[in-house]
Amino acid sequence: MLTTVKPGQIWERKSVAGAPWRGVQVVNVGAGEVELRFLDLPSAPDLELVIRTMVGRMLAGSNAGGPSEYRFVRE
Repeated sequence: MLTTVKPGQIWERKSVAGAPWRGVQVVNVGAGEVELRFLDLPSAPDLELVIRTMVGRMLAGSNAGGPSEYRFVRE
């Protein structure tokens, strides 16, 4: 079981039930918050590529209780 989120890791994110998984890379981690960059839109501006979420939500995966789910892919 993964216990930490670190910069450089690759994860997948599903924003709503039934939506496809999208690849994201961890850019920054600090104070329980994570900054993620979507990997499927390389030419889009940063405002469309970068989102923030909580470390706990990512580590909870599909048990986070919210609309977004996360799953770890690789270091």
